[in-house]
Amino acid sequence: MPEQTLNDSRPSWPANNTVNTKINSIINPSSSTITPTNIQQQQHLETQLKQHLHSTGHLTQIHHQLHSTLIEIGWHDAMKDHAKELIRRRGVEGISMDELVNELIPVGRASVPHDVKGKVVEYLRGVAVTVERSGSM
Repeated sequence: MPEQTLNDSRPSWPANNTVNTKINSIINPSSSTITPTNIQQQQHLETQLKQHLHSTGHLTQIHHQLHSTLIEIGWHDAMKDHAKELIRRRGVEGISMDELVNELIPVGRASVPHDVKGKVVEYLRGVAVTVERSGSM
């Protein structure tokens, strides 16, 4: 299977309802019925996926691609400007690093474009399909 990057616009991962259901439960836990068994299964799946992403280097690839994309679209500069504005309003002595980060996180998450988030989710689905087919998940 050819290596896929987050910039690929072509759909390259086959539909797999089992994997999509599992990934959707990680990404949006409120979309599934919550039971103790589901929570344990979700935690197990999430742990396996994280371990696979880390051990194969996919996590680093996602990080680098996402970082590049956010810089290209101006998100990084917008967040930097927002941080500077918060510091200007409250003063350097009036805001701690923790307070700054806590104020920036929700703004940052909300301002990432849906198409960028969608590309990451699709990439994760593809990795999950690969892992499930190999029997690791």
